[in-house]
Amino acid sequence: MASTEDKQHWVDEYGVKTELRFLQTLSLHGVDAIINPDKRHDGHVHDLSLVTWPGELKTVETPLFKAKANYGFDPQFTVTLNHKDTRHYEIHCPHVMIFFHVVWQKEVEKVIGGTRYAVDPMQGVWMVWFPMFQYLLETSPDSFPTIEYERRRDDENGNAKESYVFDVRLFPRLFRKFLEPEPVNGKVVGPARNDLATHRL
Repeated sequence: MASTEDKQHWVDEYGVKTELRFLQTLSLHGVDAIINPDKRHDGHVHDLSLVTWPGELKTVETPLFKAKANYGFDPQFTVTLNHKDTRHYEIHCPHVMIFFHVVWQKEVEKVIGGTRYAVDPMQGVWMVWFPMFQYLLETSPDSFPTIEYERRRDDENGNAKESYVFDVRLFPRLFRKFLEPEPVNGKVVGPARNDLATHRL
């Protein structure tokens, strides 16, 4: 398995597939978008092009299990956005719409230091216009503590070294549904819920 620090591998392996799958999800909920054509020539431009604004996709598949212990946030709804990206948006795409596509299914529980942490299997999309993110960051800084990645202090591969941590429910929800857990060794483990909540802008 490739290192979690090998950024280019994960971009090449999952980037386009993830974006195409997400576009299908958006379409089901009434949002028309395409992959930004400029990405063929520049890998640093925003990911998606919508009818009225540029869009950026953040797919989150690994829960921050200790969010409650470390930051006081519910790990079910805790996500991150790295500082490097926010600086990029400020300069190159200040009006981007950011989509957080949260998918808890592959990894819904983990034992850390002898303590078991878990989230409910879930898929959801929350969205925020970057100027609104900046406004909330400035007016409610306590809602956006910073996590520092110690393993990346000397990183030279382009990985972010710091990220904002926050509850994604601060932002409008496009949709959310609870999923059935994926089988592990042929058995389903962990809780599951079937309720579906939707929100249209």
